[in-house]
Amino acid sequence: GTNIPSRLLRSFADTFYFGIHSLKKTSGFLLFETSDRNIAFAEMLSFEKSLPQDILPLLIWASLDRNLTLSWQDRSMKNIDTRTLVQGDTGAILMTYALIPGTNYLLITSNEDAFGEVVTRLQTPASVLQ
Repeated sequence: GTNIPSRLLRSFADTFYFGIHSLKKTSGFLLFETSDRNIAFAEMLSFEKSLPQDILPLLIWASLDRNLTLSWQDRSMKNIDTRTLVQGDTGAILMTYALIPGTNYLLITSNEDAFGEVVTRLQTPASVLQ
């Protein structure tokens, strides 16, 4: 089971999106609509300790080596403040999450390219995408 905080779960809409992005490498992403951005962010911070074990295997289709040195960092991607899980030895980005400005969406992904593509699609008016 997962260790998702109950307040976070209650802040999510009934439906969510699980997608696959493939460019340089294939990775998954999760997109949740939230009713309260402040609760979602606060609860995601408390979920960070177990997030790599609970969610990352779903996004990378592999289990995570528990001996890795991992740290969460504040970073900016596409001019959006993110929380990014970094592998200590290599500096490789393993996971990123952010509340997307101008929306009520929480995006979780394991790849910078996937993050950028989902953000672009969320911020592009529907008439341009058709």
